[in-house]
Parts: sequence; C-alpha cells; structure tokens
Amino acid sequence: MLLRSAPLAGALGAEILGVSLAGLKDDSVWDEIHRAFLAHSVIVFRDQKLEPADIMAVGGRFGPPCYYPFVTGMADYPYIFEIVKEPADTRNFGGAWHSDSSYQKEPPLATLLYAIETPSAGGDTLFTSTYAAYDALSDGMKKMLAPLIGEFSGELKYAG
Repeated sequence: MLLRSAPLAGALGAEILGVSLAGLKDDSVWDEIHRAFLAHSVIVFRDQKLEPADIMAVGGRFGPPCYYPFVTGMADYPYIFEIVKEPADTRNFGGAWHSDSSYQKEPPLATLLYAIETPSAGGDTLFTSTYAAYDALSDGMKKMLAPLIGEFSGELKYAG
C-alpha cells in the first residue's frame, strides 16, 4: 500500500490520507507511516474513530508508553489522560510554550494527541521545527550557541 500524504506547512507536518488506524496490523503500512513521521516530524490522520485500546496500539508502534506525572490517567488506561477545555477556561493545558516530556531522562519519541473536538480556527496546540530554527541561524549565532548545554526540568510545574 502506498500511502497518500499532503504537506501541512513548509517546515514540518503532513496529513496521511486514506488509512484507518483502528485495528491496523499491516507492518508495511506502519513502516510507511513511520517513514512519513521521520520525514515530516508531525503527522495527522483525520476522522479516526479510536477507542483507548486503539490509541495504545497506535502509540505502541512508535515506542513504549510513558507516564505523564502531572495528571492521572484513565482507570483502565493509565497512560491516557483526557484534556477538556471548557468555554470559560482562559489558559491552555500546558500553561505556556513547552515541549512535551522533554524533561525526562529518556523522553519519548513522540506525543500522540487524539482530538475529538477542535475549534474551526485557532486552538492551543502548536508545533515547531527546532531543526529548521537552528538551520536558519547565522554561522556566528551557531558558533555562540555551540558550547551551551540546555537543561530541561519539570520542577516549574511543582513550584508555587
């Protein structure tokens, strides 16, 4: 099966068309999906009907699940948690710009978001390509940044 995909933006992202993820077991299709993920960093599958077991199976194709320490997962699926934003809510779930689970000693390869209801425009989830951002820097800026070491921490979540 040759998957159809459509780019979503210049720096990253592609929509995968014509595949239903629920119960998908064909390893050759999963290989194509994985290659699309590596090429585009963000992949989108619209109009999927997934149960929690399907979500775990899809995520498992990208690596082992990991706990998110700031929320409690579903009773039978502790790796899955629901995010509900009510009309009166003024902050997004993450509270500010962040990179999911980057503070972990071994961060997961990816984050899976199964959106059931989304706004027709806008929204709080954004993606960026740090590869493209770095590549766009001048040689002088890259040289200045080369000796720096970044430290990611989840401590801010516990502060206050």
